[in-house]
Amino acid sequence: MKKRTKILILVAAAGIVGGGVLLYTLTGVGARPAPVASTAGQAVVKRGNIVVTVPASGQFEPTATTTVRPDPNLPQRRITEVLVAVGDKVVAGQIVARVDTTGLDIDLASAKSNFDAQTAKLNILRATPTPNDIVQAQSAATQSEFTLKSAQSAYDSTGKLAAEGLASAQQLLDAQKTLDSAQAGVEAAKYNLDTVKAGPTDDLMQAQVSAVSQALSAYRKAQIIWDATNIRAPVAGTVAQVGVNPGDLVSATSIVQVSDSGSNQVNSNNAVCVVIQNDPAVLQALVDETDVSRIKLGQSAIVTPIAYPQQKLTGTVSSIAQQATTTQNVTSLTVSIDVPNPNGKLLWGMNADALINVLERRAVLLVPSAAIQRSGNSNSVNLLNGTDFNPVEVKVGATDGTQTEILSGLNEGDAILTGKAGSARDAVTGRQTPQNFIFRAMH
Repeated sequence: MKKRTKILILVAAAGIVGGGVLLYTLTGVGARPAPVASTAGQAVVKRGNIVVTVPASGQFEPTATTTVRPDPNLPQRRITEVLVAVGDKVVAGQIVARVDTTGLDIDLASAKSNFDAQTAKLNILRATPTPNDIVQAQSAATQSEFTLKSAQSAYDSTGKLAAEGLASAQQLLDAQKTLDSAQAGVEAAKYNLDTVKAGPTDDLMQAQVSAVSQALSAYRKAQIIWDATNIRAPVAGTVAQVGVNPGDLVSATSIVQVSDSGSNQVNSNNAVCVVIQNDPAVLQALVDETDVSRIKLGQSAIVTPIAYPQQKLTGTVSSIAQQATTTQNVTSLTVSIDVPNPNGKLLWGMNADALINVLERRAVLLVPSAAIQRSGNSNSVNLLNGTDFNPVEVKVGATDGTQTEILSGLNEGDAILTGKAGSARDAVTGRQTPQNFIFRAMH
């Protein structure tokens, strides 16, 4: 009996073990899963790009705006022609409007004539004395001395005759006057000779130089006024506004818009037209103050015009405002973004949204941010090691909230868990039954 009983016990044990083995085989209880590349709760370390952006929105403005006005020296004149319209392209120096020139041609000719005359006088003074001037002055002096001698001889003869009663007192007086005049002529001729030899005085030269300068100034002003009758664009660009019509009166300070009804309207804005440079167009985008610290000059931005939502344009941050504005308790700063606009489709005042790239990494190791386990100042992930997942410390870099850059601790192609180790293992393997359960049942 004892021997048979022992055999039955062994057979029962064997059955239990066999059943346990069968159960182990069929249900997978206690089995170790083969590693897989991608299942629920797992991810593979890959290389890729990470971009962190800051949102912004605003309106386009021109790069530069130039208001074309009449020359300040131009007196009030009537517009005779307007040669441009909104949207026209102009080059620097191109005529955009003309005004009436009546009388200005005469003023210019008169000013030029006076300048030429004063200049000629100055040149004569600078060229004196010439040899001929000295010869003429010397000849005049000699002639005056000869005249004096003749007058002296005539006076002496008349005196003798008067003494003998052959000449009257009046004749003697006339001879005296002639002699006095001849003596004055000699003195004048000598002074003139000395003056010619010495040349013009400094005061005379300075006075003539001043006369030339004044004449030149008047001539230049007349020339400026004449040239100002053709109103020109000082820069190249696109005409954005036209402020005058033929018949309007323009001056340096205002435009008088003349209507057919006779009622004139004075406009203190004397803009003939406005020329803009619109390539690049500048998006004046508002950025929340909490994001401004991350924005730097030269950063790229993806700009989406509201008018062309399918277009994604690449712009560049060109300036950051130094003064914030607050609207409805929201504080923001203006960031200028230059956007290429070669076809001119981005118009002044159009709206656009932008994403400013404040951080960008190319071809770096990336893992889902959910895979990062943080403890104090350290970070770790659960790395597949053989057939199990073990925590590995990693050094992280940039993140966009969804993906995180791995600087060290992992290699490309590594498999990791994306959630908590326990729950992820359950998702992959199912909850395990302790392997010694069967063996405890045997005892």
